[in-house]
Amino acid sequence: MFTDNVGVVSVKSNYRSGQSFTWGYYRVVYVANDAAGNSAVCSFSVVVSASDCKAPEADEQLQGELIVEPVNGTDSLMSAHVSCNDEFYPRNDLDFYVCDVMIRQQLRDWLLKDLWPYCSDQNCTGELWIDSDCPSSAAPRSKRSIRDAFYGFNFYVNVNSTRTLLKDTIGGTLQNQFPNASLSISDSVVCDKKFPLLSTTNGNASCADCPPGQYYNNSSGICASCPVDTYRTRDDPLEQCSPCPKETPTTGERTGQKDPSACHKLCDAGAYYDDSTKDCQLCPFGTYQEKRGGAACMPCPSDTSTSMT
Repeated sequence: MFTDNVGVVSVKSNYRSGQSFTWGYYRVVYVANDAAGNSAVCSFSVVVSASDCKAPEADEQLQGELIVEPVNGTDSLMSAHVSCNDEFYPRNDLDFYVCDVMIRQQLRDWLLKDLWPYCSDQNCTGELWIDSDCPSSAAPRSKRSIRDAFYGFNFYVNVNSTRTLLKDTIGGTLQNQFPNASLSISDSVVCDKKFPLLSTTNGNASCADCPPGQYYNNSSGICASCPVDTYRTRDDPLEQCSPCPKETPTTGERTGQKDPSACHKLCDAGAYYDDSTKDCQLCPFGTYQEKRGGAACMPCPSDTSTSMT
């Protein structure tokens, strides 16, 4: 590794030759000294991970586009960006996702949760209700006896997927009918029970339902992930998640599952459930799993291993 015209007298390293590494990111440094007192340093990184970064595939219920690109870096290997179709809007998540050298990727879990749709499958019904608090004393009078008065009206309009500012539209219509009146209009949006999640951005209000893998929490008014060992499809009731059948848990402690296939066989200690084979697999050499139903095998401590799978 090192050569010198006066001879290398010592080489030291922070790791010894032949040392075993468990999963992790290691920085190896060698320092050499020659007889004249000169020194040189050589350093490099060693990464031991369970597998390589694999490009995720967009879930069939994504309702958008998934773009995966390689990253020319030392810590991250791959990045992914998710965009939504026009009639859908995204969860409040990150702008992009990465898979680092230790294969710590969160994109797959995120894709399982789908996106929140606008309530765009209904048309404006054209219905209009008016509640009036005009006093009974406001009977027709002669022109000479007309006085200032306050009249209040409540307008209830059923609309859907519209970007038209109804407040301005109603105000303009009333102003045309009553050109000498002074108008003060306030508005509010109430969502249908099928689309209870109200979001207001830059003056635009939208009502949405919860995506698969989440349910609507009436007390908090938000979409919450289905707990461990439960799931919810798009067609299931909005307010609850379905439990997995007995002895068929979800993988690990993963929440937010969106279909019954997330419930799988319960693996014994010493094994883990493999999503690719849809079956239990024995822990490989150098790893272990002491609990029943484990999602992955753990690496043995440094300088130790197992005698069998």
